[in-house]
Amino acid sequence: MEGKIFQINEQVSIFIKGKSTKLIMLIGGLGDLLFNIKYFQYLWNKFNENYMICIPNMRSSGNSFGSFTIWNDVEDINEILSYIYNKNKLDEIYLLGHSTGCQDILCLFKKGINKQFPIKKCILQGPISDRDYLNKDEKLLNEIKRIEKEYNVLYENWNNSELKNSMDVSKYLYDNKYPLLVRRFVSLYSKLGDEDWFSYDISQETLKSMYSIIDIPFLFVFSLNDQYINYSHDEYKKLIERIKNSNDFININIINDNHFIENSFDKFYNIVNNFISK
Repeated sequence: MEGKIFQINEQVSIFIKGKSTKLIMLIGGLGDLLFNIKYFQYLWNKFNENYMICIPNMRSSGNSFGSFTIWNDVEDINEILSYIYNKNKLDEIYLLGHSTGCQDILCLFKKGINKQFPIKKCILQGPISDRDYLNKDEKLLNEIKRIEKEYNVLYENWNNSELKNSMDVSKYLYDNKYPLLVRRFVSLYSKLGDEDWFSYDISQETLKSMYSIIDIPFLFVFSLNDQYINYSHDEYKKLIERIKNSNDFININIINDNHFIENSFDKFYNIVNNFISK
């Protein structure tokens, strides 16, 4: 991959290439850095002749995600888009999120920041629920009980409590490796929390309310062999169908690959290119 790195501020930078007035931004998930998502590199080489293409390095990138919130990501993306938009007079912007990058995009819309820019379409690849993925993890369940007891707040009320601002460190390690502040733990694992957009038990009525913020075409790309889906294929298909029916702007594509689309680069490129260009 060839390109240039620009520093946006002391903690945020971008890897970027191209001189087009059309921008594609590729937003990674938890733990991702500039170059570790292999299909990002493939899309980079495919799109950079006709588009400006950018990968952000945010405050939460790499192993730092436990110390920041989804709203910090939104602030960073806003600052990056402002920097590129003002410098290049962009006509069209396309956002592609992988994993938690999907929640980043949805929270950007929830905050209304999308209205400041000519965002035309968005692609959400690998949209999954961290809450569903770990709903049988004993360590996680024990931490939920501990937080309930220590902070005297029921799990059902986490999202409306002061826990969202807590700078205490959780006793739960994400992926058995990475520490999380309590506020990030709550964001990831509370029902209808800031990052809870794709859980199986969210009602159809609530999904419609949540996704009412979408007012441009969105493409959700689900992976049939996503290793982070902790329920049956039938349940997965029902969830996909309910998300599709929650907003007329939502389009669905299903790819026979894993969470990282490691075996279908060309097929995924065609899916993205067809969606953007039509």
